[in-house]
Amino acid sequence: MGGFEGSPPPFESQEYAVTLDNVSKRYPEAEPGRRALDDLSLGVRKGRFCAVMGPPKSGKTTLLHCMAGLVRPSSGTVRWGHAEADSIGVVRTDDLPHPGASVRDFVSARPEGPERSDREVRNACRLARLWPRRRDVRELTPVQLKKATLARALADSPRLLLVDEPPCTAGEGHSRVLGDIVRRAVRTLEVTAVMATDDPLAASRADSVVFLRDGRLVDAVAKASVEEITDCLQFLGER
Repeated sequence: MGGFEGSPPPFESQEYAVTLDNVSKRYPEAEPGRRALDDLSLGVRKGRFCAVMGPPKSGKTTLLHCMAGLVRPSSGTVRWGHAEADSIGVVRTDDLPHPGASVRDFVSARPEGPERSDREVRNACRLARLWPRRRDVRELTPVQLKKATLARALADSPRLLLVDEPPCTAGEGHSRVLGDIVRRAVRTLEVTAVMATDDPLAASRADSVVFLRDGRLVDAVAKASVEEITDCLQFLGER
């Protein structure tokens, strides 16, 4: 469930799955004057795919954690739509299964409560282009492992999907594969998705791309090409 003690109630909105209004976040251990998020305002429309980009320590992960209700802002407001407030899927794609687990068992397992059904597992794995047979996860390639992590979140059919993809080594192409999966999920499940990525090709799959720097929203583009996204990133790196 999204939210934290004292957070505002879900709002009636036909347009937005989640909004942040003048949100700032400062961690106690941060250097003086540094904020992970700095007076950031952003809204993500329902049924859309938004990519978040920016240099290291720009605030991408903190933004997703605030959207998930895992981190309480130091100031400002986070609100969710009614459908999204109780249906948020959070994916950290380097949170991988323990060796020895089967693909099917990993996707079906929940931290608490009953396992996901065979139908839920099959449908999620179909979206992720992953075959859920009972093989050991040690047989999977690195990108297949990330597909399994994403399939586990999709099995619950969340209304708001938040994907935090750590930086990948150039040429791996993991993020762009995940971008394709998230794009299919948005179209098939009518889910709203936000994905942090450093891959312009993955971001080009999104309906919109927002760019962060030093915790601030500095630019946003819609239906951008790889070249346009790359130009924006280069501009940020030169500032």
